[in-house]
Amino acid sequence: MAEQSLVHVLDEGALANDIVRLLGGENQRLKQELREAQQRAQNAENQLRVLVAEAGPLVKNESAAHEQSLPNTERARQLDEEIASLQAQYQELEAKYEEEKVIRKLHETEFNELKLRNSGMEESPAHFDLQEHRQASQVHIPDDDNCNDPWGYIDESHGQREVDGPFRIKSFQQFNKFSVKTIDSYCENTLIPLGLLCIPFVRRRRDILWNQRSPGFGVSLAPSYCYEVDTSASCHKWKVNEVHAIEGPFELLFETRGFWYYCGTFSTTVIESRKNIEFFRSLQPQVREILMRETVEKSDFLPPVIEKSIMEMYSQGVLPITCLVFERIGFNNELHEALLKFGKSVNGPEFAFESSKSDMKKEAKAKRKAVDGKILEGKRAKLESAQTGTSTSA
Repeated sequence: MAEQSLVHVLDEGALANDIVRLLGGENQRLKQELREAQQRAQNAENQLRVLVAEAGPLVKNESAAHEQSLPNTERARQLDEEIASLQAQYQELEAKYEEEKVIRKLHETEFNELKLRNSGMEESPAHFDLQEHRQASQVHIPDDDNCNDPWGYIDESHGQREVDGPFRIKSFQQFNKFSVKTIDSYCENTLIPLGLLCIPFVRRRRDILWNQRSPGFGVSLAPSYCYEVDTSASCHKWKVNEVHAIEGPFELLFETRGFWYYCGTFSTTVIESRKNIEFFRSLQPQVREILMRETVEKSDFLPPVIEKSIMEMYSQGVLPITCLVFERIGFNNELHEALLKFGKSVNGPEFAFESSKSDMKKEAKAKRKAVDGKILEGKRAKLESAQTGTSTSA
């Protein structure tokens, strides 16, 4: 408003000057009016300067506030955009996470199916005929990299004496029946009471397939028939491999590196997997090879064709497999305490397996050291002979 008044006054002054110039300054009235107009213009200019001086800080503050409000508004808008972008990224990542969970679940399911398939868990249950109205079903030993540590399964059903795994197996040998006096040949100064010397017992010379959840049950596998080659008559013979149940209850003991272990009072039952295809197919490959070697144990240098045909006979159920099932029916505390006086005793086969396994590892390590020593000695001998030959020629 003050600027408009100043412009108006200056316009009037300019008009007065023009009039004075036109009239030649002769008219005093016009001069007086001119001076008054100039005075008014001067006053108006002074007032304008005062107003501008008073209004200057207010205008600066208002402009600064306006300039500051603009960046704050822009920053708020940018933050809103960033929040919206982050929310979109979070939703996208959450969707990807859910997809990955589904894919991982599918992979786990597929892995479990393959694992069960490889271990033979999907095989049909194996059924066999059992003497004295007994029956066992689903004998199964899944694959394992270590032949000394496979597992077997024999399920239990109502009204039937059956066993469910897992079991441990080490090797296939024979069972021998001894008197307790046989312990004298292994341990000196035996402290077994004389009243226990007449107890019949079996010295375990091979590991049974033990049920880890119920150590009182075990099973032993053997071929029902053995294949022999009669070189004199140039013919082949099949002979029955008789596996009998051990008569009456007996005490099961075993000896490892001078220590005796007591498993308990056992009885046995013979099971035969006659005409059963699933039974042999459910066995571990290493166990099949052991059964194959026992089948042709007395025949040397068999052609691969014959071995293949025998394996096919097993897989087709033509050749049965005999299972000797062990059942613990008691525990002789007196014998157990007597063994503790000069040896070690455990209520089950687990410790014996672990100890024999550690012994096998130690023996293998010692053999490797001996072989390495022989190789090193051979290299040294060759080096010395080479050096001797070089010096001789020189």
